Amino acid sequence: MGKLDISFSKRLKSVADKRGLNNKQFANLVDISENATTNYLTKGRVPEAYILIRISRELQVSIDWLLSGEEALGTVNDTPNTGHTGPIAIETLAAVIKGVEDYLMAGKRELNPETKSRLISLLYEHFTKTSEEPNQKTIVSYLKLVA
Repeated sequence: MGKLDISFSKRLKSVADKRGLNNKQFANLVDISENATTNYLTKGRVPEAYILIRISRELQVSIDWLLSGEEALGTVNDTPNTGHTGPIAIETLAAVIKGVEDYLMAGKRELNPETKSRLISLLYEHFTKTSEEPNQKTIVSYLKLVA
């Protein structure tokens, strides 16, 4: 994503601290470099989507909360979600992210990180609730809603 967002770093750092993780432990847990860890925890760097997914899984917090400080249903929450209500369907999430990335690259379009993460969250929610396979038509319709 590459955007700077100090509040993202504060939220991520608060979760790492609550889990008792130092930078090296965090880096090992999420399988990233210590330099990247420092960028995410203290310098406001927002990671790429695939790293956000790993962070979300390993720390058991929602991506929505990490990026916005709000839960998926829009309720403001000062503390992170301490567990998922169900398992993350990684294959579905990966297909959604790939579909969004492919669509954006094909049309040479860009979305700001917040809009992109919201789009991915909405699509993930849609595809997991409906058991529908991720497809371009649905991705485009949701893109029109958030863009």
